[in-house]
Amino acid sequence: MNLNLLYYPQYCEAAVLASIILLIMYYLRQNYSTVRNKLFLALIIDNLLVSIVNIISVYTISYPKLFSLGTNYFINELYLFLYNLLAIIFLLYISSLVKSSFYRKCIYCSTVIIFIVETIIIFTTSYTHFVIYFDEDLNYKQAVGVTLLYVMAISMMLVADFIVIAIRKRLNVYQVVSITGFLVGVILSVIIQAFMPEFLITNFVLSMVLFFVYSAFENPAYFLYNETQCYNRRAFLQTIRRKNNKNHFYKVIAVKIIDYNYYEYMMGQRNAELLSFKIAERLNRYFKFCTYEINANEFAIVVDDNINIEETINEIENAFKEKFSIASDERIVEIDVDVDIVVIPIVDLKIEGVELEEIIHNVKGEVGKHVYVMDDIEMVVEKIRRTKKISQIMDKALKEDGFTIYYQPIYDTNNDMFHGAEALLRLIDKELGFIGPDEFIPIAEKNGQIVEMGEMVLRKVCEFLRDSKCLQLGVKYIDVNLSPIQCRYEKLAEKYLDIIASYGVDTKCVNLEITETAETEFFTVRVLKNIMECMVQQGVGFSIDDYGSGFATIDYLLEFPAETVKIDKSILWQAMESEEAMIILEYTVKLLKAIGKKIVVEGVENEEMKQILLDFGCDYLQGYLYSRPVPEDDFIEFLEKENKRAEL
Repeated sequence: MNLNLLYYPQYCEAAVLASIILLIMYYLRQNYSTVRNKLFLALIIDNLLVSIVNIISVYTISYPKLFSLGTNYFINELYLFLYNLLAIIFLLYISSLVKSSFYRKCIYCSTVIIFIVETIIIFTTSYTHFVIYFDEDLNYKQAVGVTLLYVMAISMMLVADFIVIAIRKRLNVYQVVSITGFLVGVILSVIIQAFMPEFLITNFVLSMVLFFVYSAFENPAYFLYNETQCYNRRAFLQTIRRKNNKNHFYKVIAVKIIDYNYYEYMMGQRNAELLSFKIAERLNRYFKFCTYEINANEFAIVVDDNINIEETINEIENAFKEKFSIASDERIVEIDVDVDIVVIPIVDLKIEGVELEEIIHNVKGEVGKHVYVMDDIEMVVEKIRRTKKISQIMDKALKEDGFTIYYQPIYDTNNDMFHGAEALLRLIDKELGFIGPDEFIPIAEKNGQIVEMGEMVLRKVCEFLRDSKCLQLGVKYIDVNLSPIQCRYEKLAEKYLDIIASYGVDTKCVNLEITETAETEFFTVRVLKNIMECMVQQGVGFSIDDYGSGFATIDYLLEFPAETVKIDKSILWQAMESEEAMIILEYTVKLLKAIGKKIVVEGVENEEMKQILLDFGCDYLQGYLYSRPVPEDDFIEFLEKENKRAEL
């Protein structure tokens, strides 16, 4: 070491080495290109340049007479400029984590102003001597402006740390610690250097902390599957967001494995996942840097709008001509994989990544045709957005009591009276108007709102039974629909019985209908049977709804302790058009009566239907012949009117 040097440059030399290593790591590993990792690259390069310039400044300061005064000023001004630029880049880097474009723009504008002010202050110091100066003996001196630059730099880092704290729920612990460590490391190194200025450790500390930031935020695993080097779902959503921001026209080619569940069943989940891995690997060989694995059986290839789509599809088909080899049970299995290929053109349409994801999940090739172009993308997106809007409306309605219960009377053929009714949920929005249950119930089942919705309906029905005079007017029970989705909750019986008891309502006044709207798995069937047995013991009645529409089968009639069966309106309507269907209806009624079930037929709309069903011996009739579903007050008025008719 040269003892004539005023400062020790070894830490800067180590910082140069560390920055070079970090650069090599950055370029050797495939990175998904984002604004954030470009800013991180700028941090590495800036820290490298700062360290190099700092080493040069050590020699120019130590041997001032060997260099002109202008050279000394320029070298030190360049060092201060690059050093303070680190804080600006770092703040921009952290602000890229913020979702709000408004806050990002505010930070961007602030950093531009700071950059201009610092640049002017630093590069005029040879005239103003505000930041640094050289005395008559050419000794390097710091002025009050240095403190101002330090304050500005530390303030920007504090803002960056505040951002991290504000969005900490979206970050993992290691990410929060690495950013906080960056701030603490810089502040401590500045303090140490203030007391021991000859030890230039700041850039070395920055280099070390950048390694932690790199592993926390710039790990390619956030955007890549390491084994296949195929981009993941996170990268797909980011890519779509960037293309939207730049108003790019592009195409998304969805590649879906046909009957992936079959491969899982035949080979087991592990081998099916291995097959998915091999498909991703092969697609990535054909379409490197534009292939995304959405999930195990769905892939997306994002290409520019001007690409030759026929050639691209041919390449995809070529990728699947060769069989996939899977090692299973100590033998190699050769598998042919069929895929649906759907081209989704995005032109003059801003679409969110999650919307595209849903489109990819739901698209299906036409029968006998596994390659097609989606021409109705606008309509599909509109439907997805309407679904999202309805979900938001339902959420608001649940919180603000926005749902309404309508009641449709059920006619008792044995007594010529209306002893029952079905509670039907209605949703009316100021913007969308009337939203039918056929539309919002499947949405609620899919997103889980159906559970809270079901409890809400039961509470409203119990309140109506308690507070209205419907019981005095002859109502013996009200049907409440119960989705199989709700029946996955094993404590549903306990919950529902508690609700009924809390309103002081007799359990015999509540009849639950098992509806068709969701697929019922074996687990759900077992749980549902336990729920029904428990509630039946307490007096709650059950009906099997939509019998004949594909959901309710003979197994359900024998398995579930349901006293009543509702024949779906489609059976009745077909019977009025077809002699064969009429025979099916007649013998269905005979079958149900033979095993002791009470029968309700839905969709009764005229006297002819009524008479046929009376002749068949049906117990209850429901339909527009008697009444449409009506609000509470209209239902009470209907009952009063029917009571007067019965008295006559």
